[in-house]
Amino acid sequence: MSNVHSTALVDPAAKIHPDAEIGPFCIIGPKVSIGAGTRLHSNVKVSGYVEIGEKNEIFNGTALGEVAQDFSIVPGGDYRLKIGNNNIIRENVTMHLSTKEGKYTTVGNNNFFMVGSHVAHDVVVGNHAIIINEVALAGHTVVENNAYIGGISGIVQFVRIGAYAALGANSKISMDLPPYFLANGNPARVHGINMVGLKRAGFTIETRKYIKEVYRNLYLSHLPLKAAIEKSDALLQTLDKNSQEYEKISHLVDFIKNSKKGIAHHAGSRAEEKDL
Repeated sequence: MSNVHSTALVDPAAKIHPDAEIGPFCIIGPKVSIGAGTRLHSNVKVSGYVEIGEKNEIFNGTALGEVAQDFSIVPGGDYRLKIGNNNIIRENVTMHLSTKEGKYTTVGNNNFFMVGSHVAHDVVVGNHAIIINEVALAGHTVVENNAYIGGISGIVQFVRIGAYAALGANSKISMDLPPYFLANGNPARVHGINMVGLKRAGFTIETRKYIKEVYRNLYLSHLPLKAAIEKSDALLQTLDKNSQEYEKISHLVDFIKNSKKGIAHHAGSRAEEKDL
C-alpha cells in the first residue's frame, strides 16, 4: 500500500483501494472501506462501520464514524455511516454513525462540508449540498440536493431542508424549509424565493412562475395551510407531467404535504409581492 503514509495506523482488516491516499498520522479502523481516488490529508480518524466512496478529499482533523451522541446506543451495535463520491470534507468535520442497527447515516455525492461542520446520527444529505463552517445538522435531519446552509447555523432534529433552498448564516431552524425558498434568523423565517440559485441551476421562466404561485398560496393568500396545499395541488394537475415544471412543482407540493414538523413561517406579519 504505497499510498499509505508510514505514520498512518491502518487496521489490516480495512479495505483500502490501492488508488486511495492515506496521509500522515491517520487512523483507520477494521470496518472501514475507502474507494479509489479518495485522499485523507493528515490526522483523519475513521472508525466504526464506515463506507467511503471514490474521489473524496478529506482534510486534517476530521473524525468519521464515531458513535452517535445518543443515550439509546447499545455498545457493539451495528451502526453505520456511508459517504458517496466526490465530496470535499474540510478540516475538523465530524460525521457520526447511525442509531439504528444495520442502517446508515448517509452522505451523497459532490457535497462541500466546510470547516467544523457536524453531521449527526441518522442524517441524510443528498447531492451537491453546500454546508458552511460550523453548521450543526442534528439527528435525523434531511438536507436535499443542492441546498445551501449558512455558517454557524443549527438544524433541529427531524427538520428537512428542501432542494435548492438557502438558509442564512447564524440561523436556527426548527420547522421544515420547503424547496426553492430562502430563510434566515432565530427562529428562521422565510423571506422569499432563491431566485438567483434557481436561475443558475437552469430553472425555466415557466418553472419559476409556478414556484411563485405556490409561494403566493402559502404566504400571500392568507389561506389555511390545508387550503393552500389544495390550491397548489390543483395548479400541479394543470401541468404536463413530462415537463420540468411538473417535476419541480410536484416535488415542492409533496414536500409540504409530507411535512411532520410544519413548514417555516414567513418573516413578516404579512408577506408581500415584493418578496418575489
